Amino acid sequence: MIELDKMKRENRNFSICLHACCGPCSTHPIEFLSQYFKNIVIVYNNSNIPLDCVYLDIDYMERYKDFSLNDERFPDFENFVSYMKDRGVRLVPIIDAAVKVEDDYDVYEEGKKNGYFCKDENGEDYVVAVWPGFAVFPDFMNPEASTWFADKYKMLTDMGIEGFWNDMNEPAIFYSE
Repeated sequence: MIELDKMKRENRNFSICLHACCGPCSTHPIEFLSQYFKNIVIVYNNSNIPLDCVYLDIDYMERYKDFSLNDERFPDFENFVSYMKDRGVRLVPIIDAAVKVEDDYDVYEEGKKNGYFCKDENGEDYVVAVWPGFAVFPDFMNPEASTWFADKYKMLTDMGIEGFWNDMNEPAIFYSE
Protein backbone atom coordinates (compact mmCIF):
# COMPACT_ATOMS: atom_id res chain seq x y z
CA MET A 1 0.00 0.00 0.00
CA ILE A 2 2.91 2.35 0.62
CA GLU A 3 3.94 2.29 -3.03
CA LEU A 4 0.35 2.96 -4.12
CA ASP A 5 0.07 5.91 -1.76
CA LYS A 6 3.36 7.30 -3.10
CA MET A 7 2.14 6.82 -6.68
CA LYS A 8 -1.11 8.63 -5.86
CA ARG A 9 0.73 11.60 -4.34
CA GLU A 10 2.98 11.87 -7.40
CA ASN A 11 0.11 11.40 -9.85
CA ARG A 12 -1.94 14.50 -9.18
CA ASN A 13 -4.32 13.90 -12.09
CA PHE A 14 -5.65 10.74 -10.38
CA SER A 15 -5.45 8.54 -13.48
CA ILE A 16 -3.48 5.92 -11.54
CA CYS A 17 -5.81 5.39 -8.60
CA LEU A 18 -8.42 2.96 -7.37
CA HIS A 19 -11.61 3.42 -9.36
CA ALA A 20 -15.14 2.00 -9.16
CA CYS A 21 -17.77 2.02 -11.87
CA CYS A 22 -21.27 1.52 -10.52
CA GLY A 23 -23.95 1.62 -13.14
CA PRO A 24 -26.10 1.92 -15.04
CA CYS A 25 -28.46 2.48 -12.15
CA SER A 26 -31.67 3.42 -13.96
CA THR A 27 -33.31 0.17 -12.84
CA HIS A 28 -32.63 0.89 -9.16
CA PRO A 29 -35.73 2.05 -7.27
CA ILE A 30 -33.77 4.92 -5.79
CA GLU A 31 -35.26 8.38 -5.66
CA PHE A 32 -31.95 9.98 -4.80
CA LEU A 33 -29.21 8.22 -6.71
CA SER A 34 -26.67 10.41 -4.93
CA GLN A 35 -27.40 8.46 -1.73
CA TYR A 36 -26.68 5.21 -3.57
CA PHE A 37 -23.21 6.48 -4.44
CA LYS A 38 -22.63 7.82 -0.94
CA ASN A 39 -23.46 4.34 0.37
CA ILE A 40 -20.90 2.80 -2.00
CA VAL A 41 -18.21 5.05 -0.54
CA ILE A 42 -19.30 4.11 3.01
CA VAL A 43 -19.15 0.38 2.19
CA TYR A 44 -15.68 0.71 0.65
CA ASN A 45 -14.51 2.72 3.67
CA ASN A 46 -16.02 0.31 6.22
CA SER A 47 -14.42 -2.59 4.35
CA ASN A 48 -11.01 -0.87 4.34
CA ILE A 49 -10.97 -0.86 0.55
CA PRO A 50 -9.28 2.24 -0.88
CA LEU A 51 -11.37 4.23 -3.33
CA ASP A 52 -10.28 7.33 -5.22
CA CYS A 53 -12.80 7.70 -8.06
CA VAL A 54 -16.36 6.69 -8.80
CA TYR A 55 -17.63 6.72 -12.37
CA LEU A 56 -21.14 7.99 -12.99
CA ASP A 57 -22.98 6.33 -15.85
CA ILE A 58 -25.71 8.06 -17.88
CA ASP A 59 -28.22 8.02 -15.03
CA TYR A 60 -26.93 11.30 -13.62
CA MET A 61 -28.17 13.07 -16.78
CA GLU A 62 -31.67 14.33 -17.53
CA ARG A 63 -33.03 11.76 -20.02
CA TYR A 64 -29.44 10.93 -21.12
CA LYS A 65 -28.81 14.42 -22.49
CA ASP A 66 -25.18 15.53 -22.43
CA PHE A 67 -24.39 18.42 -20.10
CA SER A 68 -27.61 18.05 -18.12
CA LEU A 69 -28.42 16.82 -14.61
CA ASN A 70 -31.24 14.64 -13.34
CA ASP A 71 -32.50 16.76 -10.44
CA GLU A 72 -34.65 13.92 -9.04
CA ARG A 73 -31.74 11.53 -8.70
CA PHE A 74 -29.18 14.23 -7.80
CA PRO A 75 -31.11 17.06 -6.14
CA ASP A 76 -27.95 19.02 -5.29
CA PHE A 77 -25.22 17.80 -7.61
CA GLU A 78 -22.64 20.44 -6.70
CA ASN A 79 -22.88 19.62 -2.98
CA PHE A 80 -22.76 15.91 -3.84
CA VAL A 81 -19.46 16.49 -5.68
CA SER A 82 -18.12 18.41 -2.65
CA TYR A 83 -19.30 15.68 -0.26
CA MET A 84 -17.43 13.04 -2.25
CA LYS A 85 -14.28 15.17 -2.56
CA ASP A 86 -14.29 15.76 1.19
CA ARG A 87 -14.03 11.98 1.52
CA GLY A 88 -11.19 11.76 -0.98
CA VAL A 89 -13.35 10.47 -3.83
CA ARG A 90 -13.54 12.19 -7.20
CA LEU A 91 -16.50 11.70 -9.51
CA VAL A 92 -15.98 10.89 -13.18
CA PRO A 93 -19.24 11.40 -15.10
CA ILE A 94 -19.84 9.91 -18.52
CA ILE A 95 -20.32 12.10 -21.58
CA ASP A 96 -21.46 10.55 -24.85
CA ALA A 97 -20.38 12.00 -28.17
CA ALA A 98 -24.00 12.10 -29.35
CA VAL A 99 -26.34 15.04 -28.67
CA LYS A 100 -30.04 14.25 -28.21
CA VAL A 101 -32.30 15.59 -30.95
CA GLU A 102 -34.85 17.56 -28.96
CA ASP A 103 -36.45 20.93 -29.54
CA ASP A 104 -35.64 23.42 -26.77
CA TYR A 105 -32.62 21.39 -25.59
CA ASP A 106 -30.04 24.18 -25.59
CA VAL A 107 -27.06 22.03 -26.61
CA TYR A 108 -28.95 20.60 -29.59
CA GLU A 109 -30.45 23.94 -30.64
CA GLU A 110 -27.09 25.74 -30.47
CA GLY A 111 -25.26 23.02 -32.41
CA LYS A 112 -27.97 22.87 -35.08
CA LYS A 113 -28.07 26.67 -35.47
CA ASN A 114 -24.31 26.81 -35.99
CA GLY A 115 -24.04 23.76 -38.25
CA TYR A 116 -21.83 21.86 -35.79
CA PHE A 117 -23.21 18.37 -36.46
CA CYS A 118 -22.04 15.72 -38.92
CA LYS A 119 -23.94 15.71 -42.21
CA ASP A 120 -25.24 12.87 -44.35
CA GLU A 121 -24.76 12.61 -48.12
CA ASN A 122 -27.63 15.08 -48.64
CA GLY A 123 -26.12 17.74 -46.39
CA GLU A 124 -28.66 17.09 -43.62
CA ASP A 125 -27.73 16.39 -40.01
CA TYR A 126 -26.80 12.71 -39.73
CA VAL A 127 -29.37 11.41 -37.24
CA VAL A 128 -28.63 8.19 -35.37
CA ALA A 129 -30.04 6.40 -32.34
CA VAL A 130 -28.06 5.88 -29.15
CA TRP A 131 -28.90 6.11 -25.42
CA PRO A 132 -30.99 9.30 -25.50
CA GLY A 133 -32.91 8.15 -28.59
CA PHE A 134 -32.42 10.11 -31.81
CA ALA A 135 -29.14 11.98 -31.67
CA VAL A 136 -26.53 13.78 -33.76
CA PHE A 137 -22.74 13.86 -33.53
CA PRO A 138 -20.67 17.01 -33.30
CA ASP A 139 -18.37 17.30 -36.30
CA PHE A 140 -15.06 17.14 -34.43
CA MET A 141 -13.18 17.75 -37.70
CA ASN A 142 -14.63 21.27 -37.58
CA PRO A 143 -12.45 23.23 -35.11
CA GLU A 144 -15.34 25.52 -34.16
CA ALA A 145 -17.61 22.55 -33.42
CA SER A 146 -14.87 20.83 -31.45
CA THR A 147 -14.22 23.95 -29.35
CA TRP A 148 -17.96 24.46 -28.84
CA PHE A 149 -18.43 20.91 -27.54
CA ALA A 150 -15.32 21.13 -25.35
CA ASP A 151 -16.60 24.36 -23.80
CA LYS A 152 -19.78 22.53 -22.68
CA TYR A 153 -17.73 20.59 -20.10
CA LYS A 154 -17.42 23.83 -18.11
CA MET A 155 -20.91 23.25 -16.72
CA LEU A 156 -19.53 20.25 -14.83
CA THR A 157 -16.02 21.52 -14.09
CA ASP A 158 -17.58 24.59 -12.46
CA MET A 159 -19.22 22.16 -10.01
CA GLY A 160 -15.90 20.53 -9.12
CA ILE A 161 -15.72 17.68 -11.63
CA GLU A 162 -12.11 17.06 -12.68
CA GLY A 163 -12.29 14.07 -15.02
CA PHE A 164 -14.62 12.61 -17.62
CA TRP A 165 -15.49 9.25 -19.11
CA ASN A 166 -15.86 10.00 -22.83
CA ASP A 167 -18.02 7.14 -24.09
CA MET A 168 -19.42 6.12 -27.47
CA ASN A 169 -16.58 8.12 -29.01
CA GLU A 170 -16.10 5.82 -31.99
CA PRO A 171 -18.79 7.21 -32.69
CA ALA A 172 -20.96 4.19 -31.90
CA ILE A 173 -24.58 3.97 -32.96
CA PHE A 174 -27.48 1.58 -32.46
CA TYR A 175 -28.99 2.42 -35.89
CA SER A 176 -29.54 5.41 -38.19
CA GLU A 177 -32.54 6.78 -40.06
